[in-house]
Amino acid sequence: MRSFICAFATRLPLLLASTLTGLIVAGAAASEDFDDRGLYVGVSGVYSATLFQEEVLSYGGLPSELAQVSDSQGISARLGYRLMSWIALEIQYEWLDTIEFSNATLGKFAEYNPQTVTANLKLFLPSGSLQPYLLVGAGVGFWELNDLAFTVPPIVGDNSSGEGFTGRVGLGLNFHMTDHVALNLEGAGVLNTTTLDPTETSFDKNLGNLYYFAFSAGITYRF
Repeated sequence: MRSFICAFATRLPLLLASTLTGLIVAGAAASEDFDDRGLYVGVSGVYSATLFQEEVLSYGGLPSELAQVSDSQGISARLGYRLMSWIALEIQYEWLDTIEFSNATLGKFAEYNPQTVTANLKLFLPSGSLQPYLLVGAGVGFWELNDLAFTVPPIVGDNSSGEGFTGRVGLGLNFHMTDHVALNLEGAGVLNTTTLDPTETSFDKNLGNLYYFAFSAGITYRF
C-alpha cells in the first residue's frame, strides 16, 4: 500500500502538470464564468523540498554542514466549501513519506515522518477557467523520528513522536475543465513549531524549524 501511494505521489504531479500545460494553452482564452460555489473534494500528489538541512546538527563529532536531509513525496487530500466566487474554506491533510537524515561518514542515521492537518482560507481571482489563488492556513503537525542503530541493514533504535502548531502559506492555480472538475497546481511553504527533544533522540540539542516547501498537482471535484 505504501509503495502504491509513493508511486502515485511521484507520478501524479508530472502527469497533471503536463496535462494542465496543454489545457492552459488550449483554453486560456476561454471567458466562461464557472459556478464555483459549493462543497468540493480534492486529491494531489506532493513533492516536498526540505528547508532544514542546517538544523540537522552535528552527529558523531561531524560539523552540521556535512549532514544531508532528503526530499520526499507524499499525498494530500482536501475537503472544502467555496462560499463565494472569490473565497473558500477547507480542511487539508498532507502525508509525506520518510525524510532521511544522513552524513558522509555514518550514512543514514535517522528517519523523520511528518503529517499535517490545516484549516485553510483560499482567496481566488475569479477569472474564468483559469483561476489563481492565495492560500493561508493553520493547524497541527504530527511527527515521528526513528534513530537508526548502525547495523547492516540499519534497524530502528530510539523512537520519538509529538505534535506542534503548523502554518501553511502558498499560491495556486485552478484550471476548470467543467463546472465540476478542475485541475490544480500549488506551491506552499509549511512552517511548524515542532521541536525534537534531545532527551528522546540521539541529537545533542533541540532540533526545530523543520520547514519545507510542498509542490503539488492534483484534481478537484465540486458537487
